[in-house]
Amino acid sequence: MDYPKLAFTDSQKEEFISALLDTVEFIEVYESIQVVNDDPDDNKFLECGIAAAADFIITGDPHLKKLKHYQEIKIFNASEFLSLQCLFKNQI
Repeated sequence: MDYPKLAFTDSQKEEFISALLDTVEFIEVYESIQVVNDDPDDNKFLECGIAAAADFIITGDPHLKKLKHYQEIKIFNASEFLSLQCLFKNQI
């Protein structure tokens, strides 16, 4: 999948994917859910979050953002999440 608005070169994409593969944990999804009716393809992100026991999903997708949370998973956009991280750092 390509995102032209991000304007990454092929070498930047390869470097990013390589760095990402060093830090990701692959999971298997065992549960299928139907929560996001406006865009059912987005359900896969919630399914992954459930399987990974995630605390957060960081997304710019409006259908997921509209949920604000699913089960115990909080859903934020990147700037909301970064603001939250700054608040916690200031409390330590």
